[in-house]
Amino acid sequence: MKLERARSTRYSFEGVLADYLRAVSDQWLKPAPDANPGMLEMFADRDRRPYRDLMAWAGEFAGKYLTGAVQVLRLTGDSALRQRLERFVQDLVALQDADGYLGPWPQGSHLTNKAVYPDGRVFWNWDSWGHYHIMLSLLLWHEDTGDRRALTCARRIGDLLCELYSARASPICTTRAVAK
Repeated sequence: MKLERARSTRYSFEGVLADYLRAVSDQWLKPAPDANPGMLEMFADRDRRPYRDLMAWAGEFAGKYLTGAVQVLRLTGDSALRQRLERFVQDLVALQDADGYLGPWPQGSHLTNKAVYPDGRVFWNWDSWGHYHIMLSLLLWHEDTGDRRALTCARRIGDLLCELYSARASPICTTRAVAK
């Protein structure tokens, strides 16, 4: 038996919880993309030199942001939050490479989980994990909105992961991914 959430469920909160959800939405979720433009810019300028000085998990930020925001949207139905997320998703999917890559690391480092810079430095990162977070968030967004662009973007990431990791041993585990 498959367990699914009740999609038609509507929530109505009052008091402290309603105030908290409103504050999270108004003070964090709605302004975050403008207050932290690097959350998406790192994808746009991944090949620009000099390369950004990123944390290993930098590629996760956009996906984690969208996942949390969709969950709050499910609870609140906040139309202003929904509009903000529509713009965020539109901007995010526009940054996907032709091959499906949607991470912050330069060409030649895509989904190897390490960035190799021209000066020979090697920087281990969590690129695959970042793609997981983006895929999850886009699937949640699509589930609630029917946004086909989000589904197509997530599918292209999944196809790329399967193509890369089923063709050789995974760089993050000792087993092989299941072929598509």
